[in-house]
Amino acid sequence: MARRSFVPRAPRLPKPPPGPRLPKIPSPPSPDPAALGKRLLARAGTEALGAARGNRFDVDTSGVTSLRRALRAMPADMRTEVRGVVKNSAQLVAEQASQMAPRATGTLAGSYRGAQRAGAGIVRSRVYYARFVEFGFHPRGGDTFVPGQDIVGRALESEADAVVEALGEGIDAVARAYGFR
Repeated sequence: MARRSFVPRAPRLPKPPPGPRLPKIPSPPSPDPAALGKRLLARAGTEALGAARGNRFDVDTSGVTSLRRALRAMPADMRTEVRGVVKNSAQLVAEQASQMAPRATGTLAGSYRGAQRAGAGIVRSRVYYARFVEFGFHPRGGDTFVPGQDIVGRALESEADAVVEALGEGIDAVARAYGFR
């Protein structure tokens, strides 16, 4: 049987006396994103300024509250049709983005799709590097920044009138189909 050697431990030092205690300040609760958006819209009044990747644009939000109330009161099948209208208008931006995208292989250009989520039209891409092309990136091991090309932002700017027109015509068609006009 092997013999273990005994190594004595160093004696424990006494704890230092406690210093003056600072009063605990409660941290503010984390803001609810929906409530924050409502407060910002209320503060902005009839006009809200939005920032998208450094670009500033004006968004007219007059009547947003009454529109939300009306959308909640819609029948489910009518709401589904309005979602389709929003998705089709987002698809207009996606098609323009795919035309503006760089084409080394065409994978990125073919990946843009219009979609609808939570009442908003979105343009998405399932290609993993789309975010780097859109927003920019820091290369590995470098302090430099490669700026993004802002493809979707530029596509939205160029198709803004067509999107507004498509939304207006689509919602009017749905309203007429359900006897509101």
